[in-house]
Amino acid sequence: MQKSENRLAELDRLFKRLYDDMANGKLSEACFQILADDYEQKQTDLRVKIEMLENEIQNQEDQAMNVDGYIRQEKKYLYLEKLTPTILNNMVNAVYVHALNKSSGHRVQDVTISYNYIGILPANLLYDVMNGKAA
Repeated sequence: MQKSENRLAELDRLFKRLYDDMANGKLSEACFQILADDYEQKQTDLRVKIEMLENEIQNQEDQAMNVDGYIRQEKKYLYLEKLTPTILNNMVNAVYVHALNKSSGHRVQDVTISYNYIGILPANLLYDVMNGKAA
């Protein structure tokens, strides 16, 4: 993002210099217009890119705050002896029970849990955590 902001500032300086050259008669108006249009397009593209990067940074900061909040909350429940409705409500946002599947000859029904702060975790990640393969 810093590179894009620096380039945008550089284009502003170039545009001003270009205008001075035209005003001083060093550059024709037609050449000025061609170059000015090119600089304006580059500036527009950079502004869009900077806005996109700012949004991405904000999303990542929000996600980090959500994960931190989740970790703080879950530390309270690290050594549970009993899962109460209050604790469950604090930990889980939603539970999705999928349609029954009998295509393999066995009754299989998937359940997806959406946790507060972090959303749905992939089942393979949870399996690895439970088996000590991931931290």
